[in-house]
Amino acid sequence: SSDVCSSDLERHGFIPEMVFADTASGGGDYTSRRGQMELLEYADKNPHKVFVAAVDDISRIARDVQAHFQFRMLLKERNIEVVSPNFDFQDTPEGELVEILMAAVSQYHRKGNARQVVQKQAARLMLKLWPFPAPRPFKMEKHPDYGNILVAQYPDTEYAKQALEGF
Repeated sequence: SSDVCSSDLERHGFIPEMVFADTASGGGDYTSRRGQMELLEYADKNPHKVFVAAVDDISRIARDVQAHFQFRMLLKERNIEVVSPNFDFQDTPEGELVEILMAAVSQYHRKGNARQVVQKQAARLMLKLWPFPAPRPFKMEKHPDYGNILVAQYPDTEYAKQALEGF
């Protein structure tokens, strides 16, 4: 969170100037992450300033090894140091090794999570249960045996229900 990052910056003796929120999830390079693009643009518009970027977790840089180091290189080109309350970025061979491993672990978790989501969605479909967000005019309702199930939100949705069940 930005509060944790701001506190970490202050602990390192820096004064927070801007917050670039990163709400993206999953893979993708920095161009798909609005907060990272805004950070780079802000740094480019202020080349006379020295910046430090704080991330609450190393996985916020990227959840893909290649994208992680691509973005880190862009930060280095702009002399932007990276700090985190949960990871000590070190410009040493050992620090680089640990960063590579952490980026690889983040990528592994992202891909493993994606596989698990697909498996769970397929399992729900095999049980003839809807695994996706509810389309209009339906809603998801908690069922004691099946988790969330799709139910009609209005009494006059019988035609839509027949269409979905017939599909």
